[in-house]
Amino acid sequence: GRARTATLKVYIAAIAPAFAATDLLTRGEIYRLINQAQLLPYNRPSRPAKLQDNLVPQDAIRTAKKSRAELLFNEGSLARIGSNAVFRFIPGMRGFQLRNGVALITSPPSSTATKIETLDGQAIAEFPPTVP
Repeated sequence: GRARTATLKVYIAAIAPAFAATDLLTRGEIYRLINQAQLLPYNRPSRPAKLQDNLVPQDAIRTAKKSRAELLFNEGSLARIGSNAVFRFIPGMRGFQLRNGVALITSPPSSTATKIETLDGQAIAEFPPTVP
């Protein structure tokens, strides 16, 4: 049968740089967990996520019902992943995948465009926005 998907919502906001040295995403750290989440390491078995777990490109996190995970990335971005979501960061400058659920992604204003892929398509946000 055909897989049922939840409505996807992506919110992006700009914040001041925290410890950004480069726009290249190389790792993210779980710094807050509410209830349950699974760490989905690339090409390795999944396991319960815990504080200070690190994610590298192609790793993902899956949140359970009434759960939330917050990730802080090496270049200063913050991702808050809502309930029943699968969130992965992809190799390259600034890319994320969201399968189901909601994510709030904040990025330093000096960063390059952020690309978010969803089951329904993709979104690209730039701060500051380019003016034609």
